[in-house]
Amino acid sequence: MLYAHLAEVLRAASDRRVIAVVTTNGLKLKRHAELLVAARLPVLQVSLDGWDEPSQRARGNVKNSFNSLLEGVAAVKAARGKAAFPIIRVLTAITRTNHAHLDRIQEVVASMGVPYWGITNYFNVNRKAHQAHQLFALAHGISGSVSAHAIEGEVYLTPPQVRDLKDSLHRVRCLNRRLGLRIAYAWNIDLNAYYSAREASGRTLCSLPFSRLDIHADGHMAVCVSGKRVGKVGQTPIADVWRGKTLEAYRGMYQRTRPMPMCFRCCGVSQNIRF
Repeated sequence: MLYAHLAEVLRAASDRRVIAVVTTNGLKLKRHAELLVAARLPVLQVSLDGWDEPSQRARGNVKNSFNSLLEGVAAVKAARGKAAFPIIRVLTAITRTNHAHLDRIQEVVASMGVPYWGITNYFNVNRKAHQAHQLFALAHGISGSVSAHAIEGEVYLTPPQVRDLKDSLHRVRCLNRRLGLRIAYAWNIDLNAYYSAREASGRTLCSLPFSRLDIHADGHMAVCVSGKRVGKVGQTPIADVWRGKTLEAYRGMYQRTRPMPMCFRCCGVSQNIRF
C-alpha cells in the first residue's frame, strides 16, 4: 500500500490477464479500498494474527492494527458492492501468542463476513539450521541470507504449546461445523515433528525453484529464500533468466542436496514437509 503506482500495476496485470494478488497488514486498506476495486484486483489477502487489539499488536507492535484491519475489510466490501472481486481472504500465521486461541481468530474472520481463511505453521530456522546454511552457502556459491525468522533456541513451540495448538485446531474444526468457513491448512502435518529440532527428510519436495522467481526492489531476480541472484531486470529478459543455465544449475543443485539447510521450516515445504 506504500507503492505509489499500485493501481497502475494492477490495471496492467488485469489488461494482460495476469492474476494479481495483494497481501497486506490492513493498516492502509481503508484508504485504498476504492482504488483496489477500481483497479480490478482479483484477490486481496489480509494478515490477521490476533483476535483483538492486544493480540494483534503482539505480532508487529503496531498500534491500532486490529481496528484498521477490520475497517479496511469493511471498506473493501462496501466498495465492491455486489461484484465478485476482489475475493477477500484472511491469512493467519501460528505464533507463540495465538497458537492456543485460533478459534477466537476464526470467530473474528466469520464476523467480518469473509469465507476464506488460510492458516500456516510458523516459518523459521533454528541456530543449527542457520549455521549449516552459512557453510552450505559457501560450498555452493549462494547467498548467506535467509528470508526466515532465526529463532533463539531449538524450537519455536514447546511440547506443551504444541498440545495447546492441537486443542485449538480441534476447536476450530468443531466450530467450523457451524461457521462453514473454507479453511486452508495442512491438517496432516506431524505437528510434534514440525515444532521440534528434527530435520526434514529427502522426501520433502519444494516447488519454488520450479514455479517462482522473486524480483526485488533493486531489480535483482533471485531464487526462493536462498537469496541467490540469477539476473537483473533491464539487463536480461525474465524469460531468458527463467530458462537460463544459472537457474538450471540451481535446480540441479537443489535436486541433489534437498532439503537444503535453509529449508528447515520454509514456506515452500511447510505444507508437505516430511520427517
